[in-house]
Amino acid sequence: MPKPIIRLSARGKWVVWRARVGGSLYRWLRFATGLFVSALLSTGLAHSRAQDPPGDDLTVAGIRLRTREGRVYEGLLLPGPAGGDLRVKNAEGILAVLAESVESRQQVRLDLRRIYLPSEVHEILAGRVMPSTGEDFDRLGAGLLRAKLRERAVSAFRMAEVLRHPEGVEPGLLVQLARLRDRVEDLAIRRTVYQAQESCLSGDYGLALVQLGEVEKSIGGEPGALALLAEVRRLQAQFEEDRGRARDESIVEESWRTLDASLKSLAMDRDLPLSEARAQVAETLPAEVVERVRKRLDFSPQDPATKAAWEHRPGEARMRHSFGEASWVVLEPGARPLEDWWRSVRDEVRYALLKGLYIEKNLQVIHAGTKNCGVCGGAGLTGESICGACEGFRLQRVVIYR
Repeated sequence: MPKPIIRLSARGKWVVWRARVGGSLYRWLRFATGLFVSALLSTGLAHSRAQDPPGDDLTVAGIRLRTREGRVYEGLLLPGPAGGDLRVKNAEGILAVLAESVESRQQVRLDLRRIYLPSEVHEILAGRVMPSTGEDFDRLGAGLLRAKLRERAVSAFRMAEVLRHPEGVEPGLLVQLARLRDRVEDLAIRRTVYQAQESCLSGDYGLALVQLGEVEKSIGGEPGALALLAEVRRLQAQFEEDRGRARDESIVEESWRTLDASLKSLAMDRDLPLSEARAQVAETLPAEVVERVRKRLDFSPQDPATKAAWEHRPGEARMRHSFGEASWVVLEPGARPLEDWWRSVRDEVRYALLKGLYIEKNLQVIHAGTKNCGVCGGAGLTGESICGACEGFRLQRVVIYR
């Protein structure tokens, strides 16, 4: 079998930010789009984009080659010289196949994961969705879940929460990084500033500082280098200061975002039985959230800061959660076959159930009670039909927690 002649690099991550922070960030978005397209062209992904279906399809138009020796090659046929060897790209790399050895060619649809590395699958799905809002990132996360890329899906869901709740230091830092990028002429340095923006957006301030250090080393040949160097060092100091000043607040905010993203990833995984989802919520998810937050905020495994900040989060904060249509699962367990219901119910109802279960198991519940369904008034019916909001059980479970 021909050996791979090149391995594709995982470049051009697609991260889009559209917060309420003005024109500089919009210009960064256009720059990020340019980088993504450039990466697609350099790896051959752009060749397949025109053939990709829109939406949620996890396949791509490809080719199946059969040789006279009985070998089969599947992937994307990349452009090459007429009459030359064929180049087929798949997840193993780019393979060279002798043109005279090919007995047949067949156009087929192939699983994205058969053709692309996980990072490339992420890029393609992001390119289809072109996410810029919380709802867009939710769609991207759902596609990544279907592609069995759960960690990347959790990151997409987290991005959705960041966009919905853009409080904190991140937006201001992103604007300043965008302004710095606009002042730089060298494309490689601009890419590094973009990567620092991406790291800031994902909450990895440690990596952003490393990337700003690379900018500091490279910026000497730029016009106005002294002023740019001063700005880079000012941003480095601000990153350090903000990371220290807002550490506990960031830990708590990041914990909520990561928790919601993790619960959403479980709720939207249609292959996951309810029994397993409940087990993860009760047993493994709390530790997973702490670990994910620790990594994102660059704390060592021995540093107790993540857990301590969460445990000492402001006590006056009170939040409310309704189980909604899933209330019957805890109010009248056994009334229906649970797994059948779980398979057929909407993702948002699954999420409401898992979040409620997590709250009651792992958080401080200040009050738990019931209320009449707001749609049917506790009658269980709307007209002559079963109420869709309470599924005929009349009551909804509500918890107040911190």
